[in-house]
Amino acid sequence: VIFTTEDKVGALASIIQEIAKLGFSMDKIISRPTKDKEWGYYFYVELRGSINNKTLDDLKDTLKNKVKIIKVVGSYYK
Repeated sequence: VIFTTEDKVGALASIIQEIAKLGFSMDKIISRPTKDKEWGYYFYVELRGSINNKTLDDLKDTLKNKVKIIKVVGSYYK
């Protein structure tokens, strides 16, 4: 999942809490600067779970008011 947040105190922490509430484990989080805004960052997060899981849709619905952009970019298969 890739998302961007507002530049305010606690924005990322709030999103991480929502991820945890829905039962996802975060395997990795990486921040990268955006090209369009100084001090803007997007976050790449690897979550443990199925891409076809309804809970992933719930996560996107929950976060849509807390993030500027959210995108599911793929999944790994065992």
